Amino acid sequence: MSKKNNNINVTQSLREKAESLLKKKHRKSGNYDPDETDMRKLLHELQVHQVELEMQNEELISTRNETEELLSKYTSLFDFAPIGYFVLDADGRIRDINFSGAKLLNMDRSEIIKHNFKDYLTNDLIWDFNNFLHEAFERNFKVSMEFKLSKNRAAPIFAFAECIAASATDNCLMAVLDITAHKKAETEVNELNHSLELRIEELRESNSNLQRINRTLNALRRSSEAISKSKSENEFYDEVCKIIIEDCGHAMVWIGYKEDDEDKSVRPVTYSGFEEGYLETLKITWADTERGQGPTGDAIRTGKPSFCRNILTDPKFKPWSEDAIKRGYASSLVLPLFNNNEVFGTLNIYFRESDPFTNDEIKLLSELADNLAYGIKAIRLQTENKQAEEIIIQQLEELSIANDELSRFNHASIGRELRMIELKKEVNQLSIQAGIAPPYKLEFEKDTMNSSLEKNDQG
Repeated sequence: MSKKNNNINVTQSLREKAESLLKKKHRKSGNYDPDETDMRKLLHELQVHQVELEMQNEELISTRNETEELLSKYTSLFDFAPIGYFVLDADGRIRDINFSGAKLLNMDRSEIIKHNFKDYLTNDLIWDFNNFLHEAFERNFKVSMEFKLSKNRAAPIFAFAECIAASATDNCLMAVLDITAHKKAETEVNELNHSLELRIEELRESNSNLQRINRTLNALRRSSEAISKSKSENEFYDEVCKIIIEDCGHAMVWIGYKEDDEDKSVRPVTYSGFEEGYLETLKITWADTERGQGPTGDAIRTGKPSFCRNILTDPKFKPWSEDAIKRGYASSLVLPLFNNNEVFGTLNIYFRESDPFTNDEIKLLSELADNLAYGIKAIRLQTENKQAEEIIIQQLEELSIANDELSRFNHASIGRELRMIELKKEVNQLSIQAGIAPPYKLEFEKDTMNSSLEKNDQG
């Protein structure tokens, strides 16, 4: 019943409006005489218009409800997003912020609005952040940067931000993500990578040292074999130096003899490797002078291995450094050579790298130097034995010749003596027969002669 009354009231209201509109229309035209047909048409049009308005109103209400629902939804998404959202003006003042953003700044949300975001940055980042905002507003594309937030915190946090200017506003939208854990993990990964790189480098160095030691061991073995194969000192020197260059790969090796002359000089006797006239420039001495302060003189005086770990910087190597550097020598090791606990020479080894030798390699090279000294001693002894043997053989030959000559002489002498004895015997016999005493006393005929004399007396 109420709805029917409402429809009647609406119809009357429309009718009144229609009449009012017609009156206004005909007043303007100066001809006002509405009839029933016109009134009905006008009423119909107004009714249709009313329905259209009601439908539009319903659509508007529905749209408004949807908009409010979406606004509530996106407001919730903005407020409760796990990423910090900020609305900033061109100077960096905070126009709006969500809960995650407030948590990043470690302040209540209501206290942050209209504060400047730059207040929460470390001072060294202010200039970079101004450029960051400038690019976002001026270039109108998304920009990003990393920074530290330190205000209101015992320890700063690392953050990553992306920003883009909001269209049709004077603000920009900035999303900020806490990357402290990521940075920590990244730092740990970098430290782990660094540790791995160091370990790999150590392994490479260890492998390189192992290869050097194996090469040195091989050189030690071959130098021992060279002792029995070499026929002379010079041949042995040359072979050992050649082995060190071939197996160990060093730049140059030379052997020097300690001289007991007035200058206490050191005389090079052989070398192998890239020498290029270097030995002619040395003029090394083992005296306590400037040219005797290098590793060679030191090794001879002390009887211990001596090093020059860096030819370029070692002041004691200065007299020879220019010529050494020209030939690519970077460091050197000198090992003393002993004979009966006395240094008689040195084994000098030159390297292409600075400070390349390890304790293990020095130990093996010292053994090689001892092998060299032993080999020299053995070869010298062998040479002396050979010379002594040759002298003995020569003396035996001379003695044999002398014995032969003596035998011939003795044979001749004995024959002459025997002939004289025979003659004396004959004279004695004749004398006995003649009844006179024998003139020659021959002991082995004494008994015979006495018997003959006794017979003569009895006759």
